[in-house]
Amino acid sequence: MKKKKVLLKKKKVPTLVKVISVFYYIGAFLGLLFGILFMVGAKIVYLILDQIPELAALGSGIFVVLGVILIVMSVVDFFIGVGLWNGKRWARIWVIIFCALGILSAIINGILVNLGSLIINLAIGLYFYLDKDVKKAFN
Repeated sequence: MKKKKVLLKKKKVPTLVKVISVFYYIGAFLGLLFGILFMVGAKIVYLILDQIPELAALGSGIFVVLGVILIVMSVVDFFIGVGLWNGKRWARIWVIIFCALGILSAIINGILVNLGSLIINLAIGLYFYLDKDVKKAFN
């Protein structure tokens, strides 16, 4: 009996999705870099705050916490980038969720201040939500 070859149909992910995926990779790298810098910089901040008692209340621990948050967000961004590149449905859903949160944040914090963020999140969110080729690639 001959074994039938099962050919898996490779998903054709739109080029713009690949570009957005690359931006997620870049964001992940920058977030990781700044997260590490925040954590290393906490020691420097500690030394500076030790010299200025008025600022000592801020503490350097906040920089460590921010560094850890940035590193965690970088890991999430990296996996979303991989998911987008490979046409994973969960990645599309997370991008839509994060874009919606970005839109809400821009509205709450003031549209004029966050106009660029609002436009980018709106464009990407609508593209991932409404575009037929994107829907087809992620199903």
